[in-house]
Amino acid sequence: MNILKGNKAYIVILFVNLMFTFKIIAESYLMIDFNLLPLIAVFTISVIGYFLFDFIFKKSIHKIIFLLSIITIGLAYIFYFGLKTDLYFQVSNNIVAINEAVKSASVTYYEQYELLFMWFIPLLVFLFLLFASKGITNLVLIYSMVVMILFWYLGFPKVVKGNLGIFTFIGIMSFGINNCIASLRKLKKSNPNMVINSGVLSLFFLIPALLISIVTTKLPQEYKGNYIGIANGKLINTFGPVKINLIKSTYGLEASGYSSDIKKLGGPITVDDKLFLTVKSDKSEYLRGSIKDNYNGFAWSKNKEDYSLKVKQGYSVLTSKKFLSKFLYNQNESEMVIYPEKNKNSSIFSPIYTYNVQLDKGEVYYDDIPTFVADLSKAKSYSINYYNTLEAQAFENCSELEWLNERIGTDEGNSEGFTQKYGNYLQVPSSITQRTRDLLESIAPFGESRYNSISKIKEYLDKNYPYTTSVSEVPENQDFVDNFLFTEKKGYCVYFATAATILCRMQGIPARYVEGFKMPGSKDSDGLYKVTNKEAHAWCEVLVDPAMDLWTTLEVTPAAVNAIITPILPVVATPETKTSTEPVNKVKEVSKDNDKTESSINIGSYKLSKGNIFIAIFVVIITLIVAKILFAVAQTKKILKGTSIIPYYHYCIKRLKRIGINKPANLGDLEYVETINDSELKEILKEVVIIVYDEFYGKKSLDNNNRSNSYKRLEAYIKSNENKSKYFIKKYFFF
Repeated sequence: MNILKGNKAYIVILFVNLMFTFKIIAESYLMIDFNLLPLIAVFTISVIGYFLFDFIFKKSIHKIIFLLSIITIGLAYIFYFGLKTDLYFQVSNNIVAINEAVKSASVTYYEQYELLFMWFIPLLVFLFLLFASKGITNLVLIYSMVVMILFWYLGFPKVVKGNLGIFTFIGIMSFGINNCIASLRKLKKSNPNMVINSGVLSLFFLIPALLISIVTTKLPQEYKGNYIGIANGKLINTFGPVKINLIKSTYGLEASGYSSDIKKLGGPITVDDKLFLTVKSDKSEYLRGSIKDNYNGFAWSKNKEDYSLKVKQGYSVLTSKKFLSKFLYNQNESEMVIYPEKNKNSSIFSPIYTYNVQLDKGEVYYDDIPTFVADLSKAKSYSINYYNTLEAQAFENCSELEWLNERIGTDEGNSEGFTQKYGNYLQVPSSITQRTRDLLESIAPFGESRYNSISKIKEYLDKNYPYTTSVSEVPENQDFVDNFLFTEKKGYCVYFATAATILCRMQGIPARYVEGFKMPGSKDSDGLYKVTNKEAHAWCEVLVDPAMDLWTTLEVTPAAVNAIITPILPVVATPETKTSTEPVNKVKEVSKDNDKTESSINIGSYKLSKGNIFIAIFVVIITLIVAKILFAVAQTKKILKGTSIIPYYHYCIKRLKRIGINKPANLGDLEYVETINDSELKEILKEVVIIVYDEFYGKKSLDNNNRSNSYKRLEAYIKSNENKSKYFIKKYFFF
């Protein structure tokens, strides 16, 4: 294939530039599982679609009218119907999630961008190819440059500078090839006998491009990008405002009889057995109500109350199932239905791995952890869909799970990105005493692995501090953790969870404080769990895998039976199976087949099994073959019906070259024809060459009928000298 050949060369240029800009996006937004294959497939289909579009609509005005009509219909659909569709909701939720992740320097996921890419790639391909057909080929370079400048000013100068050499190389090569193609087309029209070695010509672009791109990376790059702070966070207010009263009424242990002083932890408590929740579930779980990250030495609070994401029925707030297989063993999808008692609480209580919440009345909102809130004043029940693992273990027994030990031992604590991302979960107040630091050093010396440090902290608290609700008031101005460890030396869940969270943070392990309920171990006579204030509980969560933002439940309170550790996955809006709330008296039959597993890839809202993947690949291949044949037929018709004989002459030379009959570069056209021994072929070519000369010198042109007859004779000759399969392949695939 000639790299400087018209459309083929430009398509390569377009592909390289588009993939480069996607690379910039992926690196800037810390995209996990960035996958080029779907993008390549969409690009290929878009190119085929454009040429079919070009084949159908011959006139530019028809193309413009068609495109404007499609855009108008699309915009009308979005504004009048799209706001109510699941697709719009999914895209808007993904945009908000990306915005939140960028603000907190968190990772994002390829799935969040997939629908956006699927929309924008065809649009960009159509626009760039349409402009290229009019000779405006360098528009794609302007696009790449705009992307680089945009991300510089959005606050990603390191990414831009890191890709500056690649950008320079691609830009020079693209510009050179584009302009060379235009010049060659003009020369070919005026001089059909001109022979150009495209390989040598390409070196004139390749060598300078390499040298300049290398030099560019060595130049001083001291300037910093500017972040557009005005735009930061605006998307949040667009897609899901939450009433302030919902945030103010989220659950805290004070709602279950613990200390009502939100500015001070601890103190003696008396907890009643008043019913708080009724739960229909297969097993007992930890139910999270609120998660707090800021400790001031006396109490816990939450730095950011941002429940801007809205739960949509049928969409997951967690990553897709393909991620779960990397973290868990024997994971299952589970469902529970919760019947809240009438109270002033707005928290939706949910287990770890919750991926969908459905309220019988009203909307549900969630944050980036995720925890959930809703107006429960009129709600009778809500259903929870979540993942659970059959190997839920107490932390001290998890050494058998090699994946956990390996992940939790990963040390990224010294990196700038790690500190920026998890700074809230590493915060330790100045009230922490030196004796607390000395104690931690004796428990888990600095340099211990994360896994060993957490295990030793848990073991120390479990062996040295008894559980009791009969404690003294914490003295004024004494750090709560210091009081627990050295003065009180006993306590309840709040004491243990707070101490564990802070001790882990002091070891450089991100940790957060959780309040909610630990469901009882047994059901009542109706097969339901009755959750009372006595089951109100506090525990700790620690970071296991920074790369995947994977968290783990750490239970350190001695009285908490069946402590479990289970990873918690980050927020991504992806489609999942729709769920519905069930009545209490309805028994749901669930069919389980744990021995049967099937590999699958989740692409957006579609699951492709291995069999379907092969079918999809087969369909794509057949589509490409058909498109190539149609393209070759269209080009041939264009040559035969054109006003000039010269393109047809080049076609003849090229077709003969495919069967081993080459025209020497040092011979003129008529001289070459005279050297041909086959009389039939000589007659065909001689007629064409004579008319080429006549046209070139202004005499006449071969009419279409004669050209068509000449074409049929040439193809018949070639076909007689090759078997049918070779003839077909060379005619349509090496045209």
